[in-house]
Amino acid sequence: MNITTPRRCTPLPGFALLLCLAPAHALNPGPSPTPPDPVPPPGDSACLSAPIGFAAQNGGTTGGAGGSVVTVRTGHELNSALAAHQSSWKSNNGHRTVIRIDGTINAGNSPVSRFDIKDTGNLSLIGSGRGVLDGRGILIRGSSNIIVRNLTIRYVRDGSGDGIDIDGTRPVRNVWIDHNTFHNRLNVDKDYYDGLVDGKLDTSYVTLSYNIFRDSHKTSLWGHSDNESGSADRRITFAFNKFSNITSRAPLLRFGQTHIYNNYYNQVSDTGINTRMGNRVRIENNLFENSKNPIVSCYSRQLGFWDARNNQMDNVRWEGASDCAVANSGNTATITYNPPYSYQLLPVEQVKAHVTANAGAGRCAL
Repeated sequence: MNITTPRRCTPLPGFALLLCLAPAHALNPGPSPTPPDPVPPPGDSACLSAPIGFAAQNGGTTGGAGGSVVTVRTGHELNSALAAHQSSWKSNNGHRTVIRIDGTINAGNSPVSRFDIKDTGNLSLIGSGRGVLDGRGILIRGSSNIIVRNLTIRYVRDGSGDGIDIDGTRPVRNVWIDHNTFHNRLNVDKDYYDGLVDGKLDTSYVTLSYNIFRDSHKTSLWGHSDNESGSADRRITFAFNKFSNITSRAPLLRFGQTHIYNNYYNQVSDTGINTRMGNRVRIENNLFENSKNPIVSCYSRQLGFWDARNNQMDNVRWEGASDCAVANSGNTATITYNPPYSYQLLPVEQVKAHVTANAGAGRCAL
């Protein structure tokens, strides 16, 4: 049974938008289980042995750890390894697989336009040596306990058009995307490529950590429509990522709960974090440099809410519009939102050096 919480909506002065506030009990999530804290102080090691943030909740995310290990070097081999895992998992949902990708996967050595992880679980895709998906992306649908680490994923137009497409048409739970490099290029029309990592519908308990997102018009979208159902209570963490030379969606958020901390943003040309349709986001200890509109709520019929604390803004400009509410500061709040887990913050003055040194593929021996 779906229960709709009454909202009180009032016009936002100066904007053709409604500010819709739910009662206080609706703005704070219910209690979530607190896992053992796997988080070392950020300066100690960026090569985490377990996820941080929301992917550590709901029983945690371990992927294929402890299971069979398969190394693949072509798209044909990767497609076969995925099919074998999915078949084994259907017979025994305790089955686990780590697929190590050592080589460049591309159209020439792949039998499919994208690699599907559907209706399965307990799977890790890990780059080993040179693990590259060139023009081929990953779809995750109806699956849980999935890890993607240490890969370069670039120039994806085929399949879903996303580097990673997390599609909650059937529920997706517990995904950890860590130490990858995602990129396209900007000398094309804004619609030539789609997103680097996108999620939609019934998707939750996802962490994106220590990734590089660069050279992209559309970076990371969470919620593909203002009309998604009330089941879209996504819980997403972005931590220690680098966003560089991008246009927008860093990320774009509809509905749900989000935590964005200790990320480094440089050269965002349009909008950075865009919270919409009632999304609640804590934004803290991030560095924004040489960017426009780092924190906004734009282009939806209802605003999202931000709780921004201790962010650093260097050479940042703000431009609002009738359909775009901007924060006008890195440290304002339209809501109080507390993530339901423990975490350790890196001081904001250390973020640039730490993220630059540690984010992206090839940084960890995995």
